[in-house]
Amino acid sequence: MASITIRRLDDDVLARLKQSAHDHGRSTEAEVRSILEDYTAGYVAHGIVTAGDFFSQIRADLDGGLRDDELDLPERRNDEDGPRPVNVA
Repeated sequence: MASITIRRLDDDVLARLKQSAHDHGRSTEAEVRSILEDYTAGYVAHGIVTAGDFFSQIRADLDGGLRDDELDLPERRNDEDGPRPVNVA
């Protein structure tokens, strides 16, 4: 795995990182790693969605609609009495 060094980090920023790590019950290193992982995951997801590739692929997959045999839906019932109670005992 790779390592990074951050030089000239403001003391207030480090103090806030340490407090955040304490609040989440982990080390400062683990807190920074979590922040970077969350940021990069969001960055990648944003890039996929804004590029239109995600929605273009869905449109291509559904081109022509769905056939009747592609969705196995249960038969609908019209109960006049409403929902039936469920025995969870």
